[in-house]
Amino acid sequence: MTTLTVALLQLAPPGPDLSVNLALGEAACRRAGAMGADIALFPEMWSNGYGCAVPDGVARGDRYRHPSLWDEAAAPSPGAVWLGEPITRDSPFVTRFRELAAELEMAIALTYLERWDGASRNTLSLIDRHGRLVLTYAKVHTCVFDLPRGGEHDRYGHGQLRRSRLGPLRRP
Repeated sequence: MTTLTVALLQLAPPGPDLSVNLALGEAACRRAGAMGADIALFPEMWSNGYGCAVPDGVARGDRYRHPSLWDEAAAPSPGAVWLGEPITRDSPFVTRFRELAAELEMAIALTYLERWDGASRNTLSLIDRHGRLVLTYAKVHTCVFDLPRGGEHDRYGHGQLRRSRLGPLRRP
């Protein structure tokens, strides 16, 4: 039986600075590789530290609502919801982790704020031990807790069944 060793990189990101997060992430991957990990998994949105641009003073329940629902005086533009620079899959940040995966012969599950045609999104790219992007997953909704309209809860109430490609799913 083959054992797969996963390094869960339990790191507190310092903030939205790509160069700082790159250096800390690289050091963590090197440590994981030295400890025998087959794959290193980053915390969510490592590239920007999951830094949100919600202004101070926004009520806690409103913190993760869509920007269009914030008080107009406090609302940033929809593109300015997240701190840090959205990056592409071919950015120097992602490219460096691809190179590192090949160097260490260790897969890396890299998380980042991705720039694409729509609003920036929360993305994970799996890089194999040869440095190839083999899987990319992006969330459809990033933190829309308590969203009063237009959210998933309007379409699927708690406990209702919904269909996926894998068959019916039951919401918790």
